[in-house]
Amino acid sequence: FFFKQKTAYEIRPRDWSSDVCSSDLVEPDGFNINNNVGSTHPRALRDKVREMRADVGIALDGDADRVIMVDESGQVIDGDQLMAVVARSWKEQGLLTKPGLVATIMSNLGLERHLAGLNLKLERTAVGDRYVIERMRQAGYNVGGEQSGHVILSDFSTTGDGLVTAMQVLSEVKRQGRAVSEVCHCFEPLPQILKNVRAQKQALEKASVITVIEDAREKLGRDGRLIVRPSGTEAVIRVMAEVSRGCPESGWVLTLTSGHPANFIAGFPEQGQREAYGAKGDCRAPGVFLPGGNAIPVDGGYKIKGAWDYASGCDIATHFFGGMMIIDPETQTPRALGFPLVDRSQYRDRKST
Repeated sequence: FFFKQKTAYEIRPRDWSSDVCSSDLVEPDGFNINNNVGSTHPRALRDKVREMRADVGIALDGDADRVIMVDESGQVIDGDQLMAVVARSWKEQGLLTKPGLVATIMSNLGLERHLAGLNLKLERTAVGDRYVIERMRQAGYNVGGEQSGHVILSDFSTTGDGLVTAMQVLSEVKRQGRAVSEVCHCFEPLPQILKNVRAQKQALEKASVITVIEDAREKLGRDGRLIVRPSGTEAVIRVMAEVSRGCPESGWVLTLTSGHPANFIAGFPEQGQREAYGAKGDCRAPGVFLPGGNAIPVDGGYKIKGAWDYASGCDIATHFFGGMMIIDPETQTPRALGFPLVDRSQYRDRKST
């Protein structure tokens, strides 16, 4: 397997005795700790695992108390999945001091539901490993941690230890005799989005803000979570939203606005297709087939004028295509029916103006 060493590189060779390829991917200089490498930036590790066709990759952070792993296909295994592996393994072996584990409010709801299926409890704390450790001691748990890969196994250490966690996980992989991807992807995580809003923490005391947050939580109900908290280190408000199901209406609209233009643009020359989808390969366009305007030929293209009834998907569109009559510049009469594709920057949605 491939081992992404950080400050633990001197002890790694004595602890690991299988086929190991170790590399820093960057030359340490005392100042570049966690600089686009390690558990906080696993992309380099993913690429290296794929390049070397390794069975597993292991990344530590600067002081080696956190660990993130990568399976043989290059998929990242975060702290939530690692805790799930250890909890299940220790339950089967009778090693849990209490049926469950401790994690923070940021751990994925998918972890909580997975543990519930194993008759294990997830106790949540505020963000920070010190809160996890405090709760573990108070309630008697011997497994806890954070999604970031800071996993505390109190049978071995009073704080997180990336090497110990990695060895426990690999021990379970060997015990099961299966690929890392099969052992370590215990559950499908619910979609999560994390955003930082630059504001002072006093903003959370405003009645209008409190109302908006409460309304959003009420709408989510048991199908998701909304965590809004002030940062302890920056002048920002951290927002985490998580949902267990999508909105069928939004999904249907997205399907329509992506599918219709795909069929339409397939008839364009290759250069036209490239322009339509752009560098990001994204084209979402509601369509109205009834003519709602005219296209008058001008130098280099057409001048389009008209108005079309609202079509589902206008709010999320990158383009619009609608039926219009192409005007003969000499006779000023319609000569053909056309369906131009118009970039969002070239038209207005009157509903939002």
